[in-house]
Amino acid sequence: VSQSRYRLKQTYPVEVQIASWKVDTSARTVSITVSAEFFEDFSGPLAFNCAIMEDSVTGSGKQFDQVNYLNNRAGFEGHPYFYEEGTITNYVHENALRYYGGHIAGIRGSIADGAFYGDTKQHTFVIPFDSMNIQHPQHLWVAGWVQEGEAGYEILNAASAGKAPTARSLAIVTGKQIGRAHV
Repeated sequence: VSQSRYRLKQTYPVEVQIASWKVDTSARTVSITVSAEFFEDFSGPLAFNCAIMEDSVTGSGKQFDQVNYLNNRAGFEGHPYFYEEGTITNYVHENALRYYGGHIAGIRGSIADGAFYGDTKQHTFVIPFDSMNIQHPQHLWVAGWVQEGEAGYEILNAASAGKAPTARSLAIVTGKQIGRAHV
């Protein structure tokens, strides 16, 4: 009996990885290299893009206070925020967007002519601290993706690196119910 081997079609048209990333506090930059391996042919323009995110962002005042949607809201009596004030001061924000690499269209020309099955392409972003409002460089993490370069800018696939578990995410994984997380 002979067996045939079939390669199943990939569930995604491109595999994206963060090939490398570094927060350089001496040079005051964040560098990210996004790599993409293509499993389909693309004839239109594609683009690399990235985001720099920060966890444990705090502050006081209108830009930092969190409006508590669940404060005394019927049906949410079991939620830890139900008994919190309507405005939560000193709220610890996670996943705060600090930099959006190529805005909505991505970096035009980074994959200008599309790609063919089997191609591997990459793009390196170097972002100066001065273009971001960073509180804690040690709490930065990055995401990178490949997207269509026009008409809707659909993201084909994405990857992230450096996201550290927070007290809240660890509690969710273990099934614990906690109040506000302070990292």
